[in-house]
Amino acid sequence: MKNLSKKTITIIPNYFLYGIVVLFLTSLICTSSKGIVSAQQIEHKNSSLHNSNSTAISGNALRFDGSDDYLYILNSASLNPTHEITIEAWVKPDNIMESDQGIVTKTEGSGYNLYLNHHHGVADGRFFFSLYTSSSNNINVETTQYTGSGDWHHVCGTYDGSIMKIYVNGIQKSSYSSEGNIHPSSIPLFIGAEYQEGRIDYFFHGLIDEVRVWNIARSQSQIKSDMHRKLHGNEPGLAGYWDFNEGFGQVLYDRTDNNNDGILGSSPIVDDNDPAWVSSDVPLYYFLQFPIIFKD
Repeated sequence: MKNLSKKTITIIPNYFLYGIVVLFLTSLICTSSKGIVSAQQIEHKNSSLHNSNSTAISGNALRFDGSDDYLYILNSASLNPTHEITIEAWVKPDNIMESDQGIVTKTEGSGYNLYLNHHHGVADGRFFFSLYTSSSNNINVETTQYTGSGDWHHVCGTYDGSIMKIYVNGIQKSSYSSEGNIHPSSIPLFIGAEYQEGRIDYFFHGLIDEVRVWNIARSQSQIKSDMHRKLHGNEPGLAGYWDFNEGFGQVLYDRTDNNNDGILGSSPIVDDNDPAWVSSDVPLYYFLQFPIIFKD
């Protein structure tokens, strides 16, 4: 057994460090004969996913009133993928209204949309994912009948340059074949609303959390693997990541290095268009990595 008294252990956590975890990792190190121990991967799961005594994760979301609440993120090159795209969000609708409800939108004759739609005048709103491409003015895919208000749903749209797909809770609901690059949009990216015909409209009614925009088309296995996982912000292809965990203030920070920070409401100061910060019970867990390095 390695004599730990002659070594210095450096523990570098990505998020949180608990004393009991350190003791556990130390016991693992004792059985190692190598100078560097590979990272131990520890999951602290949300209690809704794991019924053991693991540490529950608390976070925040934004509640949109369905009347005039929204947030916007200024246009940037990183938010205009041209060949492939993935858009995802956790949403908890309060009500299915007569008009469409924007979730993540960046379009007015170009760009992309992820939204909840009141379908053909019948109160069975469906999730839609739409794009403007070089080969078609507007293409979209939709889900089947919506399962109901008051529940969290993970909604995701992907496009790989030839096929559009939409997923709900990691399950593919529909697909559509089309080709061409995505037309870039010069307007801001909106969360909780949509910009159309020169005005901000189609307001979302309910909670939104964990919004992600990628410049790649993620596979179903990747979507299912990460939909319940907190990201680090440096994942390959991640163009924008907003985890909504500020809990206060007027800024929704982008956790990537692209600095696509959002502004609540119509201005950097408090106004009537601000969505409200609330606690979130989205079923997420942290994926913690503890690189353990020995030093002589």
